Amino acid sequence: MEPSLLSILPNLSIGVISILGLIYVVLKFLEALDKREVIMRGVEKDVRDSLYKHLSESTLALQENTKVLSRVINHLDTN
Repeated sequence: MEPSLLSILPNLSIGVISILGLIYVVLKFLEALDKREVIMRGVEKDVRDSLYKHLSESTLALQENTKVLSRVINHLDTN
C-alpha cells in the first residue's frame, strides 16, 4: 500500500519539512510574480497604444493648423 503524505510527515526531520515548505512558498511566489508580469505588460501595451493614438491625432491636427495658417498668411500677403 502506498503511504500518504500525512503518514510520512511525522517521520521526517523539521529541516526537511521546513525546506519543503520553503520550496512550496517560493514556487507559489514565482507563479504570482509571473501573473503580475503578464498584467503589467498588458498595461504597458495599452499605454503605448494610447500614446501612439494621441500623438498621431495631435500630429494631424498640427498639420491641418499649419495648412490653415499658411493660407491665412498667403491671403494677408496678397492684400
